[in-house]
Amino acid sequence: MKATMRCRAGIYQAIWIAAFVTCPVVTASDIGGEVVPPVCSYESDGSTAAGDPAACGETLRIASIHGGVGDTAILSPTATAQPWALTETLGGEQLTLGFTGTFGPYMPISTDPFRRGNPTESGHVLARWFSVSVRNTSAVPWGAFRFELRTNLNVPSDEDDTISFGEWLSSSLLWGPPSSRDFSRVNVNEPGFDASGSDVLLFSGGNVAPNEVAQFEFLISSNTVSDFYLMQQGLPEAVPEPASAFLIGLGLCAVILGRQHGRFRA
Repeated sequence: MKATMRCRAGIYQAIWIAAFVTCPVVTASDIGGEVVPPVCSYESDGSTAAGDPAACGETLRIASIHGGVGDTAILSPTATAQPWALTETLGGEQLTLGFTGTFGPYMPISTDPFRRGNPTESGHVLARWFSVSVRNTSAVPWGAFRFELRTNLNVPSDEDDTISFGEWLSSSLLWGPPSSRDFSRVNVNEPGFDASGSDVLLFSGGNVAPNEVAQFEFLISSNTVSDFYLMQQGLPEAVPEPASAFLIGLGLCAVILGRQHGRFRA
């Protein structure tokens, strides 16, 4: 009897340990991966409280466009939880959009859909789905396309800048996978993709000819109200991320070593 009880106790303990290892405890600092206290506060009707920054009462808008001659961008917020449409033309090497305002209030959730801070159910303080359509007005076909988020135009993003493409639980997990009609691969599915790289999306495995439109859909999440930049670049051919380049390098080494081994045997 005692042996049976000890056996059961051992089994329960093993189950508890396994659950603890495979299901980490989620704390407030984990949600979104990049959490700081919101700078905005709201009244019960969703209006901004006195003394809050002006951006707290503004729907997200494009404040600046950095690109080539003729590059354009239009943001169209929706009155529902549907993705916010971003329609662009890109003929130069890079298009950078500076955004100001907010996705909506943190708390309480406003009854005005334009002011709801996160209708995506992602768990972030603020988040929205974006549907991006980019017309290639250059003379070069795109074989890949790159997006990058920054809060400082001159400094690459890190894990503490409070904004990401839906990074969740301080890991490589993104809330809802980014997708594209025109590209079959995205770097979040590559080996080695981690939280430090979640502010860069590299789409590849496609071809967008001049004057054709590339379409993308992804989440942008934030845990505070601050201006941010979305950098975009159409690439003539796929550029492997570090993890992919490493795997390619290993493959080349294997081929070379195999050839040398065969030559030595001969």
